[in-house]
Amino acid sequence: DYNINDRTTLNARYAFQNSDFFPTVSQPYSVTLDQSSLVRNQNVTLNLTRFWTGNFFTESRLVFYRLDYESTSAPLAGYPSYNITGDAISGSAGTLSLPSGKNPFGGPQNNYQFYQGASWIRGKHNLKIGGQFFQLRDNRLPSEVSISRNNQGEFRDLQDFVNGFLSSY
Repeated sequence: DYNINDRTTLNARYAFQNSDFFPTVSQPYSVTLDQSSLVRNQNVTLNLTRFWTGNFFTESRLVFYRLDYESTSAPLAGYPSYNITGDAISGSAGTLSLPSGKNPFGGPQNNYQFYQGASWIRGKHNLKIGGQFFQLRDNRLPSEVSISRNNQGEFRDLQDFVNGFLSSY
């Protein structure tokens, strides 16, 4: 915090978060199929407050923050995934997933904000006006859904899996 003069103050804030998570065991067949993830978040805020008179002041705020959550692909090289559909073994879900790799997902999301506001106090009344500009840049990879998945094979039933006949890949 910095007092420019008796009517004007400037505040600056910086915060960060850095986390590296161990992979959770989601598939008991191989540790190389489990995904680790990391978080790197940052926030920078500049705030300028000016008191023009005893009952009127303005505030200007400039904000940048980045949210970054990423999960790496598991295993690192491409590894196909397989599903068995339409068979009694699939149960009520209709699909049985076999041990498989996972695509990477996540990434940075950058946010920019500029805010300008004014407050006027008269007696028991407080009038506030203001506006803001906000821009969101989302550069994240989508989560694992069937459309974004590569190297995904599907067997029509358990017998096709045993025989090695893919219905789609």
